[in-house]
Amino acid sequence: GNCSEPLEVALLAQPSPGGGSGSARGGTPSSGHATPAPAAPKDPPRITAMTPGAPQGGAGRVSVTLSRAAEVTFTVTAGGSTVSTASAWLGEGTTQVRIPAGARAVRGATLTARPQAGSQAGEVATATIGMPAPLARTARARETAVGTRMRSGATAMLYDVDAAVREVVQPSDGAAGLTGPRGARRQEPSNSGLFTNDDEQYMLDKIKLVEIIDLPSDEMVQVIKQAIDDSPSHEIGIDEVTTTAADPIAANVPGARAAAPDPSSPGGQFAAALQALDTSSPYGGTWASRIQVYLAPAMITAIGAGQGPDHNLGRDRRPHYRTYRGVLAGLSHVGGVWMEMYHGLLGEQITSPFTVGEWRSVPAAVTSEFTRAGGDRTRLHLLVTGSDRYPSGRLPGGCVTPQRCAWALAESTGAGRALVANGVGGYRLGSSARGFLAEWSARMP
Repeated sequence: GNCSEPLEVALLAQPSPGGGSGSARGGTPSSGHATPAPAAPKDPPRITAMTPGAPQGGAGRVSVTLSRAAEVTFTVTAGGSTVSTASAWLGEGTTQVRIPAGARAVRGATLTARPQAGSQAGEVATATIGMPAPLARTARARETAVGTRMRSGATAMLYDVDAAVREVVQPSDGAAGLTGPRGARRQEPSNSGLFTNDDEQYMLDKIKLVEIIDLPSDEMVQVIKQAIDDSPSHEIGIDEVTTTAADPIAANVPGARAAAPDPSSPGGQFAAALQALDTSSPYGGTWASRIQVYLAPAMITAIGAGQGPDHNLGRDRRPHYRTYRGVLAGLSHVGGVWMEMYHGLLGEQITSPFTVGEWRSVPAAVTSEFTRAGGDRTRLHLLVTGSDRYPSGRLPGGCVTPQRCAWALAESTGAGRALVANGVGGYRLGSSARGFLAEWSARMP
């Protein structure tokens, strides 16, 4: 797993009439956050550096450094004609931008960049750029098509520190954020909440699964109930399901089916606890419905890579991948399940994106296994990261920025589009926070 502790805040948002966001990790609830003074007016956004790179992967490339988050419109012209256009929200600092190929390859084209943050327009910047030949028409049309809309009740899990969360909740350009009154929730720890008074109703406490996974199921039930009792909103997150919860290893023979789940194993005990919590709670719904659970990358990529009816076989038809049928049966009872769609880099507090292949295999495979275990697919969600890196593999035309690329890849399969409609969350968004809000808002019903 890679959900190491971001030290401050995260949220869980559910758009009511308007939008949503929210979540973080365990700790003692704070109370009565004071309303901060209004932010001082900011200077217009300014492009302080713009350095073109060599064309690659069906796109022109440019490195753009901004003084503050802004939506930047890029126009490429040559010989008096427009070759290509693109626009995207970029965060403060440097972002690697990909400009989709136009109708033809050109050298020495003029790239114009216009930053805008709310009503404040920044100075135009220009550079000379080379553009590659276009993608094949059929591939280009297929890969740039979007159109997903969040379903009613969609949720957005944010897992981040204050600076990024503020840019989602109260964006510096004055746009509508994902706030508490619009359905936001936050999970502890937090030292500033949703930046408003009396926001304890939006707070979610957290349990680290590693701290309870070796307990018998009846003791897990008591720990989880107590955490729900103590949480200001009477909702919690459990972080995170890893390979510790896997089913027993299958026999090493060609075509082997998954081994039967072991009820006495850690994963079996956790599943039993979640099933036991599927009873009425004094706070509404069931105890289990008041739980959000994260799935670690190691778990979901194993399911995505596995072949065969149980998603456990390698290319040689032998069982190389662990299965999770037991714990998934338990997860079918909880209120929400969040798939961590990124990798962590060991020893560093940063993340790296899933590959294109992982984006195209994991959503369908996990959805298949989750629903086979009895889960409701509308409770299954994607959690994206704010990495400044692009995924490895052939990128779709929508990959203008790394943040937009995550959404484009999420929407590159039918299963992914269905999960986007449930609501997408963000982990360690960093300078991509405003871009995340823009992508989320554009898909709201």
